Amino acid sequence: MYEAGGFHIETIEELTDPEIVEAIAKRLLARRSETNPQSAYASIIMTFVTTLAKDFVARPQADLDKLRAMKERYGRKRKGIAPKNKEILRKFTDPRIQALVDMPDRILRDVNRQVQHRREAHRRAQGELPRPAETFDVPLVQKVMLALAAHIMLARAPRRSNLAGLRLEWIRWREGLATLEIPPQFVKARREQDGPLLIPLNDRTSRLLDQYLTALRPKVLHREDAQNPYLFPSPPHAGQQRLGGYYATLPDRLVDEVHERVGVRINPHLWRHLLGWIWLKEDPDKLPAVQKLLGHKSIQTTIDYYADIDESVALKEWIGYLDGKKTKV
Repeated sequence: MYEAGGFHIETIEELTDPEIVEAIAKRLLARRSETNPQSAYASIIMTFVTTLAKDFVARPQADLDKLRAMKERYGRKRKGIAPKNKEILRKFTDPRIQALVDMPDRILRDVNRQVQHRREAHRRAQGELPRPAETFDVPLVQKVMLALAAHIMLARAPRRSNLAGLRLEWIRWREGLATLEIPPQFVKARREQDGPLLIPLNDRTSRLLDQYLTALRPKVLHREDAQNPYLFPSPPHAGQQRLGGYYATLPDRLVDEVHERVGVRINPHLWRHLLGWIWLKEDPDKLPAVQKLLGHKSIQTTIDYYADIDESVALKEWIGYLDGKKTKV
């Protein structure tokens, strides 16, 4: 806006004024890249401004209606997965998918090796073998957090804010198995009547969670942060620790681990698409199941993302069908 007419937006009130917002939208439309004409940037900006107008500035309803209409007019998003993200998903070959599934257990295997090494070193130095939990320091506990987060993401792939912000009060236990129940008000596009987002954990992950909560999580907590409500509390960083906070960068650490162990660089949100991609690649008829897995309110949302998942999937099914129909000679 400043470049176009020397207009400097100085306050949030100005930024959310419908007339100014429309000028911004037109400017974004005019500057749209020819190489990426369906960029979601304008939509992101319009969503951001509309949220500011509603939740921070408390604009009148008439203004909010204008902003929503402008968002529909200027900020239309592409349906489905962006081409660049689709290319990333296609890098997940069967061996890489297997490496992703095995990743949490491999992290824990590395942790156990370090624990054993530390125990043996302590016995050589002190003459006694310490209990495993006594050998854990904060960096080693963070690796267990990473493995636990990977298990959770493979189980349901919650959004990054839901993963990092998981609360202890959302854990339910029944017959030794844990289920994470994220209340609907914390889940995007989920209504009260939809109920909580459920993330059931299998027996092995439930036992890991129990061990983490009992013996390891306290090692990360600051002595003045005993009432921290989060499953993954904020760890110390550069000698300081955010009391009462959660491990906000855990999703980023997780995708770094995917890059290192699997060989593909993804972003935290793409993990959700990855689960749907893997399952539908295995069986295209799983569309309704993928809808439930990802928590889409409508199957149309799932179709919009995955209807064009990869023509090679359909071709593979057809070739398999033809092979099965051939007369053996």
